[in-house]
Amino acid sequence: MVEWREKIFAKIRYAQSDRVLIIDQEGILADEELLNAVKNVGFDFLIYDDDTDSIDFRYRYEKNFRKAWDNGIRKRLLLIFQKKSAEKKFLPYDMIYNAETIYLDFSDIATCIDIDIMRLLNHDQYDILCAGIDYEYGSHPKEMTKQESLLFVLRTVFRIHLIEIRTDVDFACLLFNIHYGKVILPEELVDHISSYLTKQKKLSDWKFKDMLSNSLLFWEYIQRLWDKRIQYTVYYDYLGPEDLNILDRRLVIFLDNAFSDGHLLPRVISEAKYSALANTIPLGLLGAGTIKESEDSEYQNRHRKQLSAKLSSNMITTDSTYRDWINLNDIYSQWLNIIESSGDDCQEDLQLRENLNAEFTKWLSNHFDSIFYETTAYPLLVFKILPFLTKRMRQNGNKIALIVLDGMSYPDWITIRQNIKFSGKVYKFEEHTCFALLPTLTSVSRQAIFSGKLPRDFAKTIRTTNAEESEWQAAWMAGSSSLKSSDIVYIRNYKGENKAYFSSLISNAKVVGMVINAVDDLIHGSEVLGSKGLHIDIKTWLERGLLAKTISELYESGFNVFITTDHGNTYAKGIGVIREGVLAEDKGQRARVYPNDILRDASKNNTDNCMEWNSSILPEDYKPLLANYGKAFIDKKSTIMTHGGTSLEEVLIPFIEVKP
Repeated sequence: MVEWREKIFAKIRYAQSDRVLIIDQEGILADEELLNAVKNVGFDFLIYDDDTDSIDFRYRYEKNFRKAWDNGIRKRLLLIFQKKSAEKKFLPYDMIYNAETIYLDFSDIATCIDIDIMRLLNHDQYDILCAGIDYEYGSHPKEMTKQESLLFVLRTVFRIHLIEIRTDVDFACLLFNIHYGKVILPEELVDHISSYLTKQKKLSDWKFKDMLSNSLLFWEYIQRLWDKRIQYTVYYDYLGPEDLNILDRRLVIFLDNAFSDGHLLPRVISEAKYSALANTIPLGLLGAGTIKESEDSEYQNRHRKQLSAKLSSNMITTDSTYRDWINLNDIYSQWLNIIESSGDDCQEDLQLRENLNAEFTKWLSNHFDSIFYETTAYPLLVFKILPFLTKRMRQNGNKIALIVLDGMSYPDWITIRQNIKFSGKVYKFEEHTCFALLPTLTSVSRQAIFSGKLPRDFAKTIRTTNAEESEWQAAWMAGSSSLKSSDIVYIRNYKGENKAYFSSLISNAKVVGMVINAVDDLIHGSEVLGSKGLHIDIKTWLERGLLAKTISELYESGFNVFITTDHGNTYAKGIGVIREGVLAEDKGQRARVYPNDILRDASKNNTDNCMEWNSSILPEDYKPLLANYGKAFIDKKSTIMTHGGTSLEEVLIPFIEVKP
């Protein structure tokens, strides 16, 4: 544990009372490592922030803690108040009387940095910041102005030294570091960098703000420069300098990896052109960024082996962070897409999948309940999608549309992204990764999307999706006083059969939430041909144009369009049918749910290849039993495409912003 966490942990660890009130308006304790640490010394915690339902908070307090104390049972509780107005005098007296009070603020982390600049940072960036302060100032840091703090954060946390950016290649190196590392720069820092470089008039051909904040534009720009360099196509948009030397040794290092990781596409060229280019382009880069016509059919297999080698050499463990798993999933999803699309899954690949997913399941067991409190720029879990969208509407006033492609995995999304065809305006996809809720069932994870709630807060409807429309409307009206129920539209299982009706619905709406079940329907019809059949079916479905036309019509009607899914899917073999218990949904054969531990334990003791799943976010009478990776509770001779479990392809899913 690094020093700033140690300092905060010490405040809590040595608290004398069993009931401790934490006033934490800056959200410092919304940190997975700190919350795990306080749990390990015997504290439970309740967090009350700006999005907390006060009735649910009171219910959990009374049920889990007040009742125990009244019965003489010792429980240690942290009441963590993170509302901006969380002054002690406004808190319920019966909760805080006799409670020991601890105040947390940024002075516990860094006293010398301006508060407004501190608020721009994530928790994991505090580590780098504190190391930078210690290195430059030791134990006696001087208080910095806002401008000084901004520059200090730029050079220590983001490793951006503005004075060193003198050439186009300098700036391109910066952009590679940002976008290859998936760094999201706060808007204030983007504005400052853009303003500085504009005033210097050193790099007049760049669109600074766009290129710093939009990875899509950056990779498109680099792709076009590469295409021009290898004489694949010659076309140019005003994104940056047309004559940027992408063969500069500082950029070649990035380019090589960008092709192997899928950020850039290699192009098929003739043998003669390859030979000619070999005189001017390093052979390693040329081999990564081009495909000889004679080797075109072998490219996928080559790429698959490259990705497999990266996965095999990864350093992921149960102590890794959620960011580590998200980064690994980028490679895993590309690799799995190639395997599934070809239907060629060798024993070595299966073993690698099993090893990675065994580690991921262990990691989920230890970390899943803690990552709910992490603060991130984009939704980290599906129940945070709705609050993110309401905030986006408040910020820019635009209409919002959310398309949920039920059952779509990240490998499925790659097939969709590669094969969707628009007529007229072309759209691009800015991708982010978030976690589905567990068990990965529609009634759990999709209901969380449309309600913005955790499953324990919709316990009465957790086995159905019938409340989605009412929850969607209620959440939006609670989040905006200007919206009426007629402004908020929910469309279930849209198949494009009544286009005139769809057009009339969205013409009067300000918010649209819609479910397209096509991928999920295809999944449950793919048992015979398996994953290969699924990807073929997805391509056939895309040819009908429903998704492309829906995106285009929503965008042209003034909506900001987002796409996500409730969970992914995986291929599984039967381990035998369990006759007892309540099946959470008809086709969720990777998860069975019981009303209590006794019934679940009885089934578990009679079944191999399964695990209990326990989580504080689930209702008390909702006890899942999950099949291990690649297994399902079906006949032992059967195989199936399904969902419900803890695999990477079921849990880590795309959240996409559509941009023209």
